Order: sequence, then C-alpha cells, then structure tokens
Amino acid sequence: MALIKCSECGHEVSDKAKSCPKCGNPIKSKNGLNWKKPILSIVVLLLVLGGGYAAWQLKMNYDEQSGNDEMADILKEEANQHNSVIKGLAAVCKDGKWGFVNTDGEEVVPCIYDYDKVETFSEGLALILKDKKHGFINTKGEEIVPCKYDYSYEINYAFSEGMCRVQIDGKWGFVNTDGEEIVPCIYDYVFSFSEGLACVHKDRKRGFINAKGEEVIPFIYGSANSFSEGLAAISKDYRNEGFINAKEEEVIPFIYGSANSFSEGFACVGKDSKYGFINKRGEEIIPCIYDCPGHFSEGLACVSINGKYGFINTKGEHITLFEYDSADWFSEGFATVKKGEKWGFINTKGKLIVPCIYDYADFFSEGLARVNKDHKWGFINTKGEEAIPLIYKYACSFSKGLSKVEKDDKYGFINTKGDLVVPCKYDDAVSF
Repeated sequence: MALIKCSECGHEVSDKAKSCPKCGNPIKSKNGLNWKKPILSIVVLLLVLGGGYAAWQLKMNYDEQSGNDEMADILKEEANQHNSVIKGLAAVCKDGKWGFVNTDGEEVVPCIYDYDKVETFSEGLALILKDKKHGFINTKGEEIVPCKYDYSYEINYAFSEGMCRVQIDGKWGFVNTDGEEIVPCIYDYVFSFSEGLACVHKDRKRGFINAKGEEVIPFIYGSANSFSEGLAAISKDYRNEGFINAKEEEVIPFIYGSANSFSEGFACVGKDSKYGFINKRGEEIIPCIYDCPGHFSEGLACVSINGKYGFINTKGEHITLFEYDSADWFSEGFATVKKGEKWGFINTKGKLIVPCIYDYADFFSEGLARVNKDHKWGFINTKGEEAIPLIYKYACSFSKGLSKVEKDDKYGFINTKGDLVVPCKYDDAVSF
C-alpha cells in the first residue's frame, strides 16, 4: 500500500482506500504505462491469451510487414476460443520496447512494441492514447470507446460503477462500458460515480446526475463532495457545510466551516480551525479540539495537537500519547509513525512494535511493509523482522503477491519470500 494523490482534491490517500476521505472521490489504482508511439491492437489481443503461449506462437509466426487485419482476426478468434481475461500482467521495457510478464515471471508478450500510453484494465476496459486523444479497448483488443477524447495526465480515467468521465474541448461527460456516451460532454467538470450518483459542475454550481444522465439533485450548491456511506458533504454559500442524502434531504445542518466525507460511520468536521468527528445522526461524538483533520481507519484516527500526532478511537479516547512528529492511518493492523527523521510502526493498541529507525516506512500490504534505510529498500513483516533484506535501490509495495524492485539500474519482481520471480533485467517496469 502506498500514498497517492486524489485526482479530485489532491489530498494524499492510500491506494487501497475505496474513496478519498476528504472529498469522497472513488479511488482507483492507476498504474499507467508511458509508452512512445501509438498502440497496436495486436499487443492487447495477445494479452488476453491467459497462458501466453498461444499468443507467443502466433506472434513469432507473424510477418509485421503484412497481414495485419488477417492476424487481428485470428487473434480475436483465438481469444474467443480460450475465453481469456487479462489478469496478473505487468508491463516491462527493454531497449525502449515494451512487453508484458505474468505473475509466474513469464514474458508472455515480448518486448517489441512502441506505445504512447496504456493503462491497466478497469471493469474490463483499458485506456489507450493515440495522437494525444484517448479511448478504451476491451480484453479482445476491440476499440470500444473511440480515441476522440482529450487527455490529461492528472486525471484518473478508470471506470467506476460502469461509467468513466471523458472530456472534449474543456467540457465533460461520461461513457459506459459499452462505449456509449450516456452523458454528453456539456459540464464544466465531473467527479467519478459513487453510490449511483456523480457530482458535476455547471455555471459555477454543483449538482448530481444519475447513471442515465438525469440531473437528480439541482445545481444550487457552491461546493459538494461525492456520496460516501449514503451522505454527501455540501455547501450552499461556500462557507457553511453540512450533509444531504441521495433524496436531497438535509440530514446534518449546514453549521460547519468544513466537512470531509464519511469513513467507518464518522466524518471529520471543522469549527473555528479546529476539528472533530460527527456520526451520521449529526451528533458530535468527538469535539472539535484537534489541529489537523483526519479520518477513521480500522477504528482509529490520526489527529494532532500543538504540532504533535497521536491516535484516538471512536469514543475519542487517546490510545497513544501525542508524541509523534508525523503519522498516517492504519492498514492491516499497523500505522506508520515518525519521531524526528525516522519512521516506525505502532499496532492498534498504540504499542510501538517497530522502533523508529527507518528513513522511510510505507503501509503494510499483503503482510509486508516496504522500508528504507541508508538509501536501500527492503521489507519487514508484522513482527518487525526484516523479512526481505534491504538490498534494493527501490522497491514498490506488494500487489498480487509481487513487488517491483530495482537493482543495478534494472527492474524485476520478487515474491513475498524475497525470491526473484522476474529477474532484474528490464529498463523499466510497472507494478502489477
């Protein structure tokens, strides 16, 4: 698990979170691949062949100078026969050319392709970039959404609840997974769908539309977050915030200077530059006495007083002293904490399990957390033991049982035992 920036508000959030705790925007992992020339549909068709062998054989027998259409038809037919889906594939680069490896370490698509950009599959579709325009392909390599939409590197274009936002000439709309433009590009900006509704902007006001494109909550709000746990934080006058439900009923009055989205039944709210927490009935369970807003994760929230960080439970009880210079939320029963310039880990009882000895420490993911000391990366387990030695120039958090690592300026993948599944022989790679 790692920190990424919410594509809507810029707030740092775990890449494992379902939504941004600040604005409610659905979080989708975005492992984009920056490639150099327009995509060939052939490579994606190769990917759908789960075992990779049939695709390899077809590719090796293919003369790139002729027969493109015929080969594409063959590959599509082959994909249909295998009823294949894309899963467990990572892009790798060698000598400026890109291919794919699977979780068994097999190079199922050779590194022979030049691309502009391809992103990972989301709800059966993947973004492709051609001549500064983007569209989407399915797992058969068919272009479901034509490459006619404008592209921005800062935006997360992953599908959410069957819909993905698209942009033409500064106006936004939505396409569905069938490639239909359900919502025309007429809005000034749009958030991703969450709980059946999407927050959209028009003429400096915000409202909500449903998956049919119908405007179900009128454009009368100065600010609005996406729905989370049945409620959305909104403001009519840009100053006082409260919460409404999907029927536009005022559930929590507009009395707060700021309000974040609900997480685990609680929302962080602000009054006079101090922060506390309310429940869904609007009861202030934890008074607004803290300096920094937070959110609950695994029943605990990180808050600060006088520049020092600690943790509280849902009753407002302090489970740690306010003694840390920085801290983050819990993941798999542990949270990172910082003293001085060093990082360590505490458990949900507030006990320091891993002393603050690391230059950097990340969230636990699949039972391991990546750590850095003396410019080398490795992994510790939940006992605080260095399960994978700190020998790598760089390492990513585990995903699908593998971690991308860098050694001697080359990239490969290790498993949770530290074994090299994919040798460090690639010039670049993207995590699974």
